[in-house]
Amino acid sequence: MEKTCLSYEQTVDRLRSLPHPIRNHILSFLPMEEAVKTSVLSRQWRYVSSSLSNLEFNQIDYQEKMQNDIHSIDFRNFVDHLIIIHDGTHMGSFSLTVYIDDVLIKDTNINTWIFFAIMHNVQELCLNIESGTVEKLPACFYSCCSLTVLPLNQLVLSFADDPDNRAIKILMGQCKTVTLSPRGCYLE
Repeated sequence: MEKTCLSYEQTVDRLRSLPHPIRNHILSFLPMEEAVKTSVLSRQWRYVSSSLSNLEFNQIDYQEKMQNDIHSIDFRNFVDHLIIIHDGTHMGSFSLTVYIDDVLIKDTNINTWIFFAIMHNVQELCLNIESGTVEKLPACFYSCCSLTVLPLNQLVLSFADDPDNRAIKILMGQCKTVTLSPRGCYLE
């Protein structure tokens, strides 16, 4: 078996020639922070993170990887930036693990991110709220027809305005094929 050694230029050319769907598929296996870093590989990869169809944001992992030099506001800005530059591609999955501290990351931030995912026809929406309460989910959440998987972990929802749980009934009526997986969730 003959061993071939490729020059740097040949390797880069192979990367550049990959079609966007293949690049996105490859990047879907990387942690979000690493996928974003690929934008420095070449001009053609500069905005590849803007068309990712699977977004996973984990505040805990993010801060550990940044050796705790990055605080909640930087995580919030990271998520906001990727949402702003997103090109409108439909979402396969949107996963969010976060602490709500009511100072830097509020339930309004969570609602904005959920709204973004729903407006991009997300199929799998995974919410893991480590602390804090989501006072009210965006109205579009309850009428989202694209959802097929909805894992909810440690989510505390306040339904003070909806004592009959009409909103949940509407959601379950809209998403006839949704798999709802609540773990450690509470209704207030």
